[in-house]
Amino acid sequence: MYEVEVTMRDTNTDKLITRRIDGSNLMVSQNGVSQIASCPETQSKMLKQWISDRANEQHETILGLVSWFLVKVA
Repeated sequence: MYEVEVTMRDTNTDKLITRRIDGSNLMVSQNGVSQIASCPETQSKMLKQWISDRANEQHETILGLVSWFLVKVA
């Protein structure tokens, strides 16, 4: 199982915000099998969508994606 550590920048205050989110936010289905998207561009696009759909509202601001990496959890 994986989590994603996402670093975002608050566009209003310029502060960095780091969150760990569930790896399912990067899951795609190919031939009926779910797996983490392998293309970094796809991962970035999916994380930007997650920020737009959830993180902006949760943090009550507009966030921009700075970086991310996968974390393997037991």
